[in-house]
Amino acid sequence: MSDKVKAYIGLTSTAMFWGASFVSIKICMEVFGPLYLAFYRYIFTSLIIFFVLKLMKKLEKIDRKDIFRMAASGITGVTMYFAFENNAVLKISSNEASILIGTIPIFSLIFNRFIYKSRITLRNFLSIAASIFGIYLIIGGASFSLNVVGYVFMIMAAVSWSMYQFLVKPLFEKYSHMTITMYQSLFGVLGFVPFLRLDYMNMDQMGPEIMAHFIFLTLICSALCTYLYLYSQEILGINIASVFLNLIPVFTFVFSFVILNEKLSLIQTVGALIVIVAVSCVKEEIADSAGKHEEPGEINAAKGCLVE
Repeated sequence: MSDKVKAYIGLTSTAMFWGASFVSIKICMEVFGPLYLAFYRYIFTSLIIFFVLKLMKKLEKIDRKDIFRMAASGITGVTMYFAFENNAVLKISSNEASILIGTIPIFSLIFNRFIYKSRITLRNFLSIAASIFGIYLIIGGASFSLNVVGYVFMIMAAVSWSMYQFLVKPLFEKYSHMTITMYQSLFGVLGFVPFLRLDYMNMDQMGPEIMAHFIFLTLICSALCTYLYLYSQEILGINIASVFLNLIPVFTFVFSFVILNEKLSLIQTVGALIVIVAVSCVKEEIADSAGKHEEPGEINAAKGCLVE
């Protein structure tokens, strides 16, 4: 199996689990506040990865000159992202929150264009536009004036994740994916500490169901999926990895139907299909370019190099 096939499988799996995570987040916040939920998730994530690396004898130290970049990526990708996302889920539905993750490719393309001078192909642009339209259909053209604060929080989460992607790219050349995930989780946890006194915890309401959802969020969504996303992003590049995140709301609706008994309307089903087709078109473009030629900006983006 080629690295690209593994990366596509990794991205699809990540989108599926992260889609399910919005339902689990909603359920877990009966006990954990938005900040405490992310705080405890990433404490355990960093500890799990630490012991795995220790057992595998692959524990790496980071160079002093890389500490700032590692810390900044942890703050943007963990602290800021989950502070915004979890607070958004408190104010809007898990489905609406997952839909707004679809704005990530837009911000990623903007960052990629101005920072790495990457060319935005017409086909990429049309695929992303189609996926955004599909996302709009999935929510049935819902009015975003219903809860402005929640929507703004989710947009800020998308911006934070886009910033994270560009901060983490140069680290790929020096460190393993698990090492990056461990240190970013640790720095992300430290970022929450000054604000925890503003949050809440209702441990008296903890039960087996909520504990199961918390374990799922920690082991699968935080530890495993972050590793898979970093691996896939290194192979395929930021733009392609970001577009695959448009599959998240599709999976969210599926899990919402199974767990919360929410039903999909015809227009939402059509929107989900449009998203899947749009993602497939992006995949085909990469396959075609691999067989013919690659743009310098795309080669360097996939390797995590800066393009002057």
